[in-house]
Amino acid sequence: MEESEIREKRYLLIKAFSYFIDVPPTDSSKTLVDKALEYGYIDSRKALSGNRLKTWAQQKKAPEWACRSAARYLSDSGYQPETDAEKNLLEYYKGLDDE
Repeated sequence: MEESEIREKRYLLIKAFSYFIDVPPTDSSKTLVDKALEYGYIDSRKALSGNRLKTWAQQKKAPEWACRSAARYLSDSGYQPETDAEKNLLEYYKGLDDE
């Protein structure tokens, strides 16, 4: 998967995360920020609004830290990708973490 395709499709990880975590939007946003801090992808961040993940998914745009956090959370939680795009994105971000 090329860099441009990753940037174009990485929002799919936010969408998958939102469905997989199966909690109210406010909690999923908080969990994503907490995981990003835990994984060291961000230093500090204020809480996101409850609808932020939905907005990112709808606009098909999300920040790198959020997509990378979602990918790691999904992988660590045993998520099974539903599409080739999700699979490729998860493999891409896993590769970044393995470097």
